[in-house]
Amino acid sequence: KQDFTEQVRLVIQLPAEQVDTLLQSFPDT
Repeated sequence: KQDFTEQVRLVIQLPAEQVDTLLQSFPDT
C-alpha cells in the first residue's frame, strides 16, 4: 500500500527506538 511507504519514510526519520517499536506494531510480513 502507498500508505505503508509513507509510514516507512516517517520511520526512517524517527529514532531507532521508535523504529523498533513500530516494527513490533507492524505485522510480520
